[in-house]
Amino acid sequence: MKSRDSAKRNEPDLYRFWRNKVTCLIRSAKQNYFKKEISKNVGNTKEIWKILKNVQSMNHDTNNEGPSILRVDDKNITGNANIVEMFNSFFTSVARSYTDTTHSNFDSSSIERHICPKIPPDETFEIPCISENFVFKYLTTLDASKATGVDELSAKILKMSGPHIYASITRIINISIRTNTFPSRWKVAKVIPIFKSNSRQDLSNYRPISILPVLSKILEKHVHIALTSFLKKFDLLEIAQSGFRSKHSCETALLHVMELWMEAIDKGQLTGAVLLDLRKAFDLVNHDILIKKLKLYQFSSATIEWFKSYLMNRSQYVVMKGTASSCMNISNGVPQGSILGPLLFLIYINDFSLCLTHCKADMYADDTTFHISCSNVESLQSKLNFDAKNVSNWCKNNKMAINTSKTKSMLICSRQRYDNLRGQRNISVKMNDIVLENSDTEKLLGVRIDAHLTWQAQIDYICSTISTRLALLRRIKQYLDTPTCNLY
Repeated sequence: MKSRDSAKRNEPDLYRFWRNKVTCLIRSAKQNYFKKEISKNVGNTKEIWKILKNVQSMNHDTNNEGPSILRVDDKNITGNANIVEMFNSFFTSVARSYTDTTHSNFDSSSIERHICPKIPPDETFEIPCISENFVFKYLTTLDASKATGVDELSAKILKMSGPHIYASITRIINISIRTNTFPSRWKVAKVIPIFKSNSRQDLSNYRPISILPVLSKILEKHVHIALTSFLKKFDLLEIAQSGFRSKHSCETALLHVMELWMEAIDKGQLTGAVLLDLRKAFDLVNHDILIKKLKLYQFSSATIEWFKSYLMNRSQYVVMKGTASSCMNISNGVPQGSILGPLLFLIYINDFSLCLTHCKADMYADDTTFHISCSNVESLQSKLNFDAKNVSNWCKNNKMAINTSKTKSMLICSRQRYDNLRGQRNISVKMNDIVLENSDTEKLLGVRIDAHLTWQAQIDYICSTISTRLALLRRIKQYLDTPTCNLY
């Protein structure tokens, strides 16, 4: 009995010993795993932080599989089949709710005056046939981790079989070009809802990620290269546009606008700016208007037919937890997740800056700012309002929707000039009969700017971000060795 009682008394110690042993082994295994993953991505900051967030997620609930319940119109939606249908209906209706269904008053005169003369009358854009070499190179250099579309042909399989199937794929693509028909199966998008933040039961807290068939990207890449070459050859894209263009970036766009505003401050001038927010700009592209613009850019009739086929009769379905919704039609917008979509969007808004009479525009895709510098508030406000009305009309004629609650006006000047303004420190700018909110600090292309261009707001933001990252490192340091923690 004494021996048995002694064994019982030692059981807790034995349990603690093996618990600590197993915990130590698990921690060591995790440390070795993450050390190996980080060492493979040294120099790739984006991937490093992705790995570090994965380390953190081990101690938090990071279920990305989707919700088990949705709250819609004060009703609970349950069951995977019902939930994916609700997601698909929501994603396809968001843009539709902002779509202007009235007759378009699209005015082509500015394009005809400023852009058409750049293209010689005997020049047209034709989609050339694709070569076997292009298809072979694309297939054999595919990123094998690319997601699989509706055709269930994975990038990994296509890459492995590339040397054997490239000739057949080339023939299929050239048939599409010759017959001016984009394969209907390649126009179906698989959509994955990705949770952003806040309540998981709210549909608006999810972002749709659209996945198109890998093979469709080969054809799109080929057309994109040819179209980009045509646009560059005749210098057709506005200099004010920095989005989706080689040798352009957020940084170059920001540097350009900052230089203009700093010059105005040096001259003692005031700058009035409107930071325009367009609702669902890519999703609201009107196909009929886009086709009209492509014709003005002297696309051949055959190429126009191909682009009609590419844009129209598209559909999507939502997949979550292994359950797929039914397909729903997409009647507007450039295809999300596509290669050609961003370039077609640039063509669509290329004439935006032509609607301005007094102001200059600076754009990065749909991030648009128009601004003017003057010596006094009265002149500045008058000219800014004149062009604000022009912008409203352009958006109406091109069926774009202005989000007036997020569109802000700013008065930018030196602190000394600001102190001398006294009662005129705000500017009143109207768009769609609504006075825009005047802001002292706003985010422009990811950078916080203030009315005096002091950069203090951006410095404060960076300090806050660094503090958050340091807190992350503190929480996960048990899984990382000292050299790894010192990497960044």
